[in-house]
Amino acid sequence: MCEDQYLPNEFNYIIYQASSGGLSCPDSDARISWYNISGFPTLQFDGGWYQEVGAAASVVDGVHYMEVIDSHRDVSAPLAVIVSDYSFEGAAFAEVTVKMFDDINPSNHKIRVAVIENNLAYGGTVYQATCRDIIGDVPLTVSANGEEQIENFSIPMNGSWNVNELKIIAFVQNDGNKYIVNSGNSDVGEYAAVASVDGPRQVIADGAQVTFDNTNIINIGLESDTFDVSVDTSALPDGWAAHLSYDGGEYQTFPVTLDPYDMATFNVVMDTGEVGSGRVVVNIASQGGGEIIESLDFVALAGGTDLLIISDDAGAGHAYDVYGPAVGATGKSYAIWDNSLAQVSEFDLEPYEGVIWQSGNNQSTLNSDDRDALNAYLADGGALILAGNDILESLYIQGGSARLWYQLKLRINYSAGTSGDLNVNGVLDDPIGDGLAFTLTGGDPDVMTLFSGQPVWATFEYGNGAIAGARTEYGG
Repeated sequence: MCEDQYLPNEFNYIIYQASSGGLSCPDSDARISWYNISGFPTLQFDGGWYQEVGAAASVVDGVHYMEVIDSHRDVSAPLAVIVSDYSFEGAAFAEVTVKMFDDINPSNHKIRVAVIENNLAYGGTVYQATCRDIIGDVPLTVSANGEEQIENFSIPMNGSWNVNELKIIAFVQNDGNKYIVNSGNSDVGEYAAVASVDGPRQVIADGAQVTFDNTNIINIGLESDTFDVSVDTSALPDGWAAHLSYDGGEYQTFPVTLDPYDMATFNVVMDTGEVGSGRVVVNIASQGGGEIIESLDFVALAGGTDLLIISDDAGAGHAYDVYGPAVGATGKSYAIWDNSLAQVSEFDLEPYEGVIWQSGNNQSTLNSDDRDALNAYLADGGALILAGNDILESLYIQGGSARLWYQLKLRINYSAGTSGDLNVNGVLDDPIGDGLAFTLTGGDPDVMTLFSGQPVWATFEYGNGAIAGARTEYGG
């Protein structure tokens, strides 16, 4: 479930096995019933903030869901959950500390501990994060900023468990709406931190100075640590600038020392231009751990720009490294919208004469909201380019209305998820492809077919003759 993509302090997940299999436990059955889950597999993000039922084999590694995870991972939480001590030997136990950073109503909120087991072999398959037990429904009693609640949970060990593969996940959950407020785990060691932002990290600026909402650093490690906070402005256009505002001063970099569970707050300030877009990256490095533990992007867009490039490639950076320079070489101005920071809307698209939606190898692109925004933009006469290694395959995996969209709106059909040929040639006499030829550097690009009798034409073909690109047009 893509845990390899994140640090231990960034992402937790528990697998509740159904009683129809051999790895269930009473608490797994109880949680499945409590969540009203009837189809398998079902994913519940943050206890139900986002649900997805069913998954294709091609997305079993979880990369398909990274956009969902990333959109919520850096959102500020009113509390931190820390597994401050534990043991699976002797009188096994877990000590959990909840530290408040904002005021909340604790009614219906419970502290829970899950014991999970990794690398669990069963029936020829190795399972990860399998729930072995859920311990405690301890009411949350703290409610105000600065308060702490420490609870000890006894763990009833089972001789069939491999103690070397056990892990504790502690979480605070609102039983009223089943939302998981925050979580922590026993893999977090001496030096760890989380960073969050109280508001959007992508804004429309139109030449003004922008002060982004508070960025918060919380030391969730078990030791005091000094964090070096810096802002990388190398991706800003000429005439743009940015700095960090902390404790009354303006910095490009500053250190802050935090005891366990303490928090520091600062702001990113960007002086923007009148055309294009600018991006800065805030890096937070742990001196104790000797590494960067968080990197956060902040983006501002200005008006008066010709083209909008949508970056939806799961952080690959192609919009900045490839598409932007290519568009700039034509003399057209452009701005880059990072769809991982905020989902683009029809109103965001409206000012631009053309939109380039690039998705790289992302297999989780063009969801229903994305398609609605593009439908409105095209209905108003906008021009659109879709480009990506797996863009058709992503729609095919989504199924239903996603497949109808590329059939009815694009007038093409999905043929295969890999071309078997990386040589691409423009179609003779086509106004886009004629005279162009290139070789892709890698990947497994999609293959499409055209709907006969419709105003749709092939623009590019692979070396084996399969269709690599198409164009269509609408009247009016």
